Amino acid sequence: GDDIPLVGQIVAVADVFDTLVNERPYKRAWPIEDAIAEIRRQRGRWFAPRVVDAFFEVLDRNPDLLTDLERVVDPDPARNGALERALIDDLD
Repeated sequence: GDDIPLVGQIVAVADVFDTLVNERPYKRAWPIEDAIAEIRRQRGRWFAPRVVDAFFEVLDRNPDLLTDLERVVDPDPARNGALERALIDDLD
């Protein structure tokens, strides 16, 4: 809640969104739409409502942010982890 400094609350939302939409060694990247839905679902649970509301206000005012992100993130789950799978297959 309010015991956590505002900057920490903002970083928490940004970090989770970044983690969800990008591939990690332990997980595949989520489609951007699913990551947005998850941030919305966690409003008032894990994230302060005012920070989530501000997150969506920024996205609403700057639609190019998501367009640019979609160019960088490959939302096709079939391709996520392809390199790792190829390396594993090579080692077997």
